[in-house]
Amino acid sequence: MDSKITFPQMHTNTYLMQFAENSSGGVIVIVDKPLDEVDLRILRALALNARISIRELARELNRSPSTVHERIRKLEKMSIITGFTSLLNYKALGYTINALTLLQVDGASIEELESSLAKEPCVRCVYDITGEYDVAVISSFKSVDELDKFVKRLIGKPYVKRSVTSIILRVVKENPHLENFTKGGHHVSKH
Repeated sequence: MDSKITFPQMHTNTYLMQFAENSSGGVIVIVDKPLDEVDLRILRALALNARISIRELARELNRSPSTVHERIRKLEKMSIITGFTSLLNYKALGYTINALTLLQVDGASIEELESSLAKEPCVRCVYDITGEYDVAVISSFKSVDELDKFVKRLIGKPYVKRSVTSIILRVVKENPHLENFTKGGHHVSKH
């Protein structure tokens, strides 16, 4: 029996491709129903304003509220919409120190470290990366002292081989959305 989604989902053009592993360890591809222009317009509108009411969105799309509601539920079920959130100004809340930390980790312990980092209250992002380092972490602190304690805890772990931490001096761009998608462009390159 084939297992359900064990690999990431990938969107190509307007199709959702899901990668799963079959019982013999091979990879199979499941292609769901394509997203149509209405789905894409709903996604763009919600990316720009997650607080828009279903009634208002339906009016903009010239669709019934029940149709829009059902489409949103479908997009959530397909894991294309994964949640709705408010964007906070952490600097205004006192988190004035932002850091990027790159870690080289003993291979057998990478996932353990990533899981541990994901539970840290100061950590905003944990990335499993390729290249010279294995893990990239973006974190926020109220003081350099908090950052210092965090870094020392990290490098004290026996499976962390090397650590490089940089303080982010200035944010040039920080956007949770892909602008070419929200402006109606293609969201995945064909190349």
